[in-house]
Amino acid sequence: MTPLTAVRAITLTLGVLIAALHWFLPALTRPDLYFAVTVPPGLRHSAAGMAILRRYRGELVAVSLLALVALAACSLGPAPAFTPLLLLVQLAGSFFVFYRARARVRPHGVVSASMREAEPEDRSRTLPGGSLAASGPFLLVAACAAYLKVNWQQIPTRFPIHWGLSGMPDAWATRSLINVYRPLLVMSAALIPLTLLLYGMSHWVRPIRRSGIDGGPESRFQRTASIAVLAIEYLIALQAAWIALQPLLPDFRVAGAAGMLTLLLPLLVVIALVFALARLGQGGSRLSAKEEPPQTSSEAVGDRTDDRYWLLGVIYFNRDDPAILIEKRFGIGYTLNFARPMSWSIILLVLLLPAVLALLRRA
Repeated sequence: MTPLTAVRAITLTLGVLIAALHWFLPALTRPDLYFAVTVPPGLRHSAAGMAILRRYRGELVAVSLLALVALAACSLGPAPAFTPLLLLVQLAGSFFVFYRARARVRPHGVVSASMREAEPEDRSRTLPGGSLAASGPFLLVAACAAYLKVNWQQIPTRFPIHWGLSGMPDAWATRSLINVYRPLLVMSAALIPLTLLLYGMSHWVRPIRRSGIDGGPESRFQRTASIAVLAIEYLIALQAAWIALQPLLPDFRVAGAAGMLTLLLPLLVVIALVFALARLGQGGSRLSAKEEPPQTSSEAVGDRTDDRYWLLGVIYFNRDDPAILIEKRFGIGYTLNFARPMSWSIILLVLLLPAVLALLRRA
């Protein structure tokens, strides 16, 4: 498989993955949240709820087919440069379909239970594997940097830094501190916000149901999501090490061919992580549904936040909520409380990353 073929395959796979994920998302949310609206738990299985779901999926199929046809036509061209833009268009179209379904659900909405549970005991949530596992990606980058320093004289005075879709190098750099260590610096900058997010998932998430039947599945989902973030960090560190060590490889063509693995591996990891989280359901809801007794109350619980704090059903802004990370209402994982200063600090850190990358490229 040539690099160009790999890029085409990855692009089409991402398009199919986006379509499939949006198809199943309504079934992965908590039973009393339907298209980001707090509803009675039985609505999704009622005639009205099923009709809304059928219409949503029909519109989603139409949007996804158009997007996939455009992706196929673009990726099969000589230079699939516009495929990232088409993926963004597909995401925007999928969100538009979701928003139309949300508007049809809103008349069925009910008031969310605002009472929050106090944890019955102090459950200190720790990072998966502890601080040693969390520091692993940075230790790997540091070890790679040390190896480069020890073998500095073996690095060619001129080495490739980019490979074209043909698999051959098309950009070169001279041996210098910034050129040799640039991949490690770039990836380290990407690791910082992810590490902050990993810490936040263990300390800044407001539990919805810590007690009762749902407590165990919710804790399991939170731990699985943390492991997913940690896995992405290790993947980034491994890619950084691979790219940084390429000048020491005996054959640059081997480096370019093996570089295809750096394209395919992230996709495989993402698919595996999405599958693992989808199997649990948002907040472990699919696990708790197997054990949940029959409903004894018509009161909707939802995620214990009022619908009015959710802009478009996906953006949470509540000054009265001290939580920084909360469960998404439509999707898998967590979102930020945009009313908290720490949330904007995280966003600023992420936005500064492209600026850091640009400075490193010019150096």
